[in-house]
Amino acid sequence: MQARVEFSALREALASAVRAAGGKSAILPITRGVLLRVVDQSLVVQATNLQVEITRRIPLAAIPEPVDGAVVIGAEALHDYLAYADGTFAELSLGDRLLLDVRVGRGKAEFKGVDADQFPTIQEPGADALLRLDADEFKNALARLEPTAAQESARSSLHAIKIELRPGEPPRLVGAQGIIVAYRDIHSALAPDSDRDFLVPLPNVAAIRGVLGKGAVVVTASEGRLSFTQDNLVISSLLLNEAYPSWRRVIPGAPDTIAVVSQKSLLRVVTGAVQVTRSRDKFESSMVLDIEDGMVRVSGKAQDQVATITEDVTAEVAGPARQILINALFFQTCLAQFPDGNVALNLTAGHTPLALTRAPNSGSAREMYLIMPLSAAPVRPVEEPTPERRVRGITK
Repeated sequence: MQARVEFSALREALASAVRAAGGKSAILPITRGVLLRVVDQSLVVQATNLQVEITRRIPLAAIPEPVDGAVVIGAEALHDYLAYADGTFAELSLGDRLLLDVRVGRGKAEFKGVDADQFPTIQEPGADALLRLDADEFKNALARLEPTAAQESARSSLHAIKIELRPGEPPRLVGAQGIIVAYRDIHSALAPDSDRDFLVPLPNVAAIRGVLGKGAVVVTASEGRLSFTQDNLVISSLLLNEAYPSWRRVIPGAPDTIAVVSQKSLLRVVTGAVQVTRSRDKFESSMVLDIEDGMVRVSGKAQDQVATITEDVTAEVAGPARQILINALFFQTCLAQFPDGNVALNLTAGHTPLALTRAPNSGSAREMYLIMPLSAAPVRPVEEPTPERRVRGITK
């Protein structure tokens, strides 16, 4: 095996590969390595941890004359060398006893390789394109839904992002855990033509976000895998084959009360409430939202009763006054996913979730965060602190 490629392209390929390589926790030791193959005038760089597979093709330089071949090299060792090397081209030459000689500029390194036949087979992506997405929009949607999916769960289907395809509807990404559900619609140049659901494990979602660059992304499906192709890059994720909760049933009807409020102002107050009400169990952090004419009041009390917080945030309110007891930490998590601007708190009569959306007529992507109420009964609000007892919104 002999090849010459642009050094920057090889370094970028190895940076992608280490995201998929098994590392020290690899089930199969061979997956700690990266497969290098010279074929069809390209250097093919492949890595897998048996959950995620990455393939990147690098065009070969015209000289010297390439020689086909393949070898597996330790991913971290090669990546670390390339991180500090400097040059225009990288020359790779495989010699006797599977020793790979890598030359960059005036530097040279030698790596002991492993027979390529021992490396797991990397599947080709599906032939038919399901979606054609903008990479930046797709990665942004994944990043904003990741915190809403269960970070740890006995139900592994919640430790994932769901991709829903329905004819006549935009592709929808869904995340859920405990008492929150979130979804976000994204644009696709290819419209879904049938009902399809895919569950991408959360660790794989992080790898996909970290590897994809700018530009268009073509999504294809093969048996048990979903692949994302972009120029000379393919990243594939193993899919979960489990039932996902019927999350659409918790979407409330048309809201009776809508409060439009500054995301930045409300997040500041809610963050303060989280600090006061937090406990060792994240499910026990609660606060009260009172929505009245012209304001949203946030009230919280520490579990040990030694501190309370109450603060009003100016809002445009339409509909009757409402009160809801919700988990403070989960509400903060959902609210933090919105950029600066106005958000809308949507409430429906009865024991229904609080729906957090962008302000009406914002013209932005359709998304919704649902936070389940902790109590249907009216909750006695925290008493308004007297001026002499108020310390930065917190009373003792």
